[in-house]
Parts: sequence; structure tokens; C-alpha cells
Amino acid sequence: MTHINLANDLTDKVKTDALEMLKNEPEDFFYNPNSVLKRIIASKYNNHVIDDETLDKALESAVLKQGENDLKYLQPPRKEGLSYADFLPRPEFLAYAIEKHIFFGEEERSIPLSPGTTLDGFCRQYGQKDLINNLKKELRQMDVEKPGSLNDNEQALLDQLEIDDFMRRENPS
Repeated sequence: MTHINLANDLTDKVKTDALEMLKNEPEDFFYNPNSVLKRIIASKYNNHVIDDETLDKALESAVLKQGENDLKYLQPPRKEGLSYADFLPRPEFLAYAIEKHIFFGEEERSIPLSPGTTLDGFCRQYGQKDLINNLKKELRQMDVEKPGSLNDNEQALLDQLEIDDFMRRENPS
């Protein structure tokens, strides 16, 4: 295997791992303004390592997962000061999940809404027709557009992921 092929394989592995982390554990990506995962994905997206279609699918999965997580978070016992779905830091994720019909029956009825608010009203107020495109726009606007723009800690994490993958390939169990 040539060094170029190995570098491409490692880049693909980092991309795949980062997108899987996004889909399975979206909280850090969506709620941490200093998320290393978000910066890595933004860097890979802005450098055309991750294409639009792949990112669209990963972001949609992550938004739906976050909508599920937000619903669980709203269930008793609720966190202090978080009585209604309207009080979520980013209610658009729950609205998106509702609009995609991922909740049914009792689950849907358990969504705590402000007095006088219906599910339709909540979705009209907080739903974003272009949510996935808006999230991609956030990534495009991050200051990671040039290769090498990750800070030292982020680059070290990225390097470690690549080294770990290389070691697994060289020394299979």
C-alpha cells in the first residue's frame, strides 16, 4: 500500500468515525460551542472530504436523535427550570423530530408544551424548513476552512485517531 493510499484510508476512517459520533451522540456537536467533533467535521466538510449528501444524512440522523434525547430530557423528573419544550436550548430539533413523525401515541402526548400550545403550534413556532441547510451553513462559517486551522488539541486528537487506526491495521488481533 502506498503512502498516498494509506493517507486516504486514514482520512476516510476519521471522516467515518466523526460522522458516526455525530449520529450517535449529537449533544456535544449541537450544544458545545467549543466542540472538537464539530470543528473536525467542519474542517472535513470545508475541505471537501465530506460531501453534501453524506453530511445531509448524518445531520438528519443527528437531529432526529437529538429530538429523541430532548424528549427524554423533558420527561419527569425534569431539570429545574425546564418545564416545557419551548425552554429547550434549541427547540428546533424536537420540532423537526415531531414533523418527521418519529413520536407516536403516548410518546407524542408526553411532550410538555406551554399552556395553550399545541404540537402544530410548537412546530410552526420552532420548526425550521431548512434546518439541515442552516446547520451546514454554520459549519461553512466556522473558522476551519483552511487545512491546518485546527488548534493543537484538535489536531492532536485527529492525529491520534489516525495513528490508532494505522496501528489496528498493522497489528490485527
